[in-house]
Amino acid sequence: MQPLRIGTPCTVVLVDDRDDIRRLLAMLLDDEPDFDVVAEGKNGREAIRLVEELKPDLLVIDNDMPVMSGLEAIPHVVAAASTKVVLFSADADDLRDRALSLGAVTAVSKATGVLTFVDQLRRVLDGPCGPDPAPEVRDDSAASALPWRT
Repeated sequence: MQPLRIGTPCTVVLVDDRDDIRRLLAMLLDDEPDFDVVAEGKNGREAIRLVEELKPDLLVIDNDMPVMSGLEAIPHVVAAASTKVVLFSADADDLRDRALSLGAVTAVSKATGVLTFVDQLRRVLDGPCGPDPAPEVRDDSAASALPWRT
């Protein structure tokens, strides 16, 4: 498991067209002291605007959304800021190569376990949000898949 980070929390923007998914992600990350959810959006166009305005450390974005998909938004986000982009999708395995070629740092499946999801975000943010802490050991073996699979 990736260690819990201390110091300045990493700022995060969450973008998914489903309110329940955004709420679950926000609740999950709000329980982690090294993440600070600073905004939420419902489509790729909102993602671009939020990243341009807020310059967060991390954008977690779904792909299948109205107005503009996550894949359509990724190149614009990458061009606008040094924000790291994680595609968070039920089709992450199928979309990973395309997402990476557009500038995302990884793609994470919505079927991922809760602690594994948080661990993957910490791996993506290795370094930019504060000093390295002493490691915290967390066991994800008992964590069930996140309840947002669509």
